[in-house]
Amino acid sequence: MLTVGFLSEFTKLAFGNLKDRRNGFEGGPEIRNGVVIEPPEPPESSKLESGRKEESTRERPSAMSARHGTSGNATDQASQEESGKRKGSEDSESPLEEGFLNWLLAGGRAERTIREYGYEIRWWRARAKRRSKDIMELSAPEIEASLRRVKTHSYLRKVAALKTWSRWKLREGDGRLFMELEKVQKPRVRKRLPKDLGPESFRKLRDQAKKMAGEGRREGIWIGLMLLGGLRISEIATCRPYQDGVKVIGKGSRERYVPIPVWLLEAMRRMNKKGRGGWGVSRQKIGSVLSRTQGIRNPHRLRHTYASELIRRGYRIEQVQKLLGHEDIKTTTVYARVEVPPDVCDRLGM
Repeated sequence: MLTVGFLSEFTKLAFGNLKDRRNGFEGGPEIRNGVVIEPPEPPESSKLESGRKEESTRERPSAMSARHGTSGNATDQASQEESGKRKGSEDSESPLEEGFLNWLLAGGRAERTIREYGYEIRWWRARAKRRSKDIMELSAPEIEASLRRVKTHSYLRKVAALKTWSRWKLREGDGRLFMELEKVQKPRVRKRLPKDLGPESFRKLRDQAKKMAGEGRREGIWIGLMLLGGLRISEIATCRPYQDGVKVIGKGSRERYVPIPVWLLEAMRRMNKKGRGGWGVSRQKIGSVLSRTQGIRNPHRLRHTYASELIRRGYRIEQVQKLLGHEDIKTTTVYARVEVPPDVCDRLGM
């Protein structure tokens, strides 16, 4: 059973009582003895002053717009529709319901997933507020218009979060948004080849990782786990040595076992995981260090290279799926595309 203290801390983490670094949101539900306490209303003088500032800001065009003879409204609106970060803070006074959080926790949703849902629902509330509506009153055309300048993967993530919210509201007896989302057009996802570095780069990076790990450098462990174990960068902090490999917790809190080389396993056991200079750090830290010291600006390509190399070595797609921790084999089939006959031109006499 979840304690009140844990629920309070998790609510802060997921829905913004602490400052959301990604979006600049503050506020959110405060829980005392199991009861949600709404933040106090600001004094009337503060509201009036805030209103004057907002009104003066709207009336005064930017310096650059004035120089070029434009209002700048169209540019500002396009930028806000794409990112939703600056204007999104206007909805920070609308905390997410405790019941929605409990519903997600009961469904076994991962902490990171819940945090992402918190961001996306606030994003949708900001869009609804611009139309002087509640989030439940959004129509299918309005939802599609809000997503017009959003990239495909962000589009799918935002719709998925809104659908989860609508299913919870449907259980509460309000099915308006759920029915509207059934009408929303899904974008076409373009199929692309995985960003594989190729067999030669695989060998060079493997040898480089082995050398660094032998010298006691954590960069060798990071590269080894992603290139020779297929770990996501966010999974490194969760993994631990187990038998001849590692156990790792991936998406959806699913645990899997991945075999790794002996030298990599020994390096992990020899070095500290936590503390200063440890290898079990956040994805942001790993990405920053690898970019600065090794010139690796897209660490996820190491995972792509691992999967592609498995296919080249004759492993079945089902085995690759298990090693990568994919829930749906459709996600793994993209790597099957790298298995192209190398002698096509010779056979065709070209």
